[in-house]
Amino acid sequence: MEPKEALALLAQVALEGAAGGEVYRVYEATEVLSRALSRLASLEGAHESLEARHRALEARLRELEAAKSRALLALLEAADLLRGRKA
Repeated sequence: MEPKEALALLAQVALEGAAGGEVYRVYEATEVLSRALSRLASLEGAHESLEARHRALEARLRELEAAKSRALLALLEAADLLRGRKA
C-alpha cells in the first residue's frame, strides 16, 4: 500500500467515525498529512540526486588522484634522468 492510499483509508475511517466538528478536523489533518507526504517525496528525490552527485564527485576525485600519482611518478623519473646526466 502506498502512503497516499494509507492516508486516504485512514481519512475514510476517521470520517465514518467523526461527529460534528470533528469532520472538519479530519479533513484538515488529511490535508496536512498529504502535504507532508508530498514534501517527503520531494526530499527523497533531492536526496537521490545528491547521492548521485556525490558518487560522480567521488569518481572524479579518484581520477584526479590517479592523475596526480602519474604526474608524481613522471617527476621522479625526470629527476632520476637529470641526476644521471649530472653524474
